Amino acid sequence: MIIFAAHGDQKQRGFTLLELMVAISITAVIGLISATILSTMIDNNSQVQTQQKALAQLERALQIFRDDLEQMVMRPVIKTIYSDESFVPDVDQSQLISDGVSIEFSRYKRYPDAGQIQRRLGRVRYQLNGDQLVRESISVANPASNQNWQRLVLLQQVEQLQLEFLYDRWESHLLQGTKYPRAVRVRIDTQRWPNLSLVASISGVDQ
Repeated sequence: MIIFAAHGDQKQRGFTLLELMVAISITAVIGLISATILSTMIDNNSQVQTQQKALAQLERALQIFRDDLEQMVMRPVIKTIYSDESFVPDVDQSQLISDGVSIEFSRYKRYPDAGQIQRRLGRVRYQLNGDQLVRESISVANPASNQNWQRLVLLQQVEQLQLEFLYDRWESHLLQGTKYPRAVRVRIDTQRWPNLSLVASISGVDQ
């Protein structure tokens, strides 16, 4: 005996073309929004990293400048047996040289030697070369004109470097007198950060 199973009039229903188009459109919009958000996040992260790198470079440059200034060596001219009774102790003008936009001076550099920290007198100078703040140094106290200085670019996109010197008040230039300045103020303007300023006292100078 053959038994026939009765089936209802049910039909399997799929997606219509319109529904597929709507679904694809929604997926495309979501994908576009996600891509835009991801691109923005990547750009923001890149900007943050660039900013952090620039800040770290700025902090390093100012710290090097300050350390050099605070290690500046200032020695008075000593009276010799050849000086007459009217001799007045003066400053050694060659130890600190500045025209208000650059500076050169003597400083001690520490270095290890046979388990001990030794000090060696050298020269350091700062100046603008185009839009670069440049530090040059040499490990001798009285370098010859043909000796090579080590060169280090500290900052880029520098628009102005200005130096001031504290005597009884702040002066825009070195005073040709009988005493050294007590401190140096450095003003730096860059394209990213204008109006930067640091003040460093000079050791060994009567306050």
